[in-house]
Amino acid sequence: MLGEKLLSKKAIEVDRPKGVRVTDPYQIPVTFVNEVATCGIINGVMNMTFVVARFMPGEEKTDADLVVASRLRFDLNTAITIRNMIDSQLAMHAKPEGPAN
Repeated sequence: MLGEKLLSKKAIEVDRPKGVRVTDPYQIPVTFVNEVATCGIINGVMNMTFVVARFMPGEEKTDADLVVASRLRFDLNTAITIRNMIDSQLAMHAKPEGPAN
């Protein structure tokens, strides 16, 4: 089934000291993004702006514009962790399942 293939087989977690929990007391919403608009590093801080495509009906055609959906700021150690986690997830989905026929 297509949906099952898109799911990760294993969640990846960052190593944390024993007893440290991740909580969500403010129920932070999930934000969907289509694209990275900008990315740069200033004084050791990674700055990324993410956008989402918004489709608006025009007079002759549907027009799309990109709207800022979120901005992230994080240190370089976090950038490396994010890169490694994304690489790991992509590698899991790139491997064929089972022997070739």
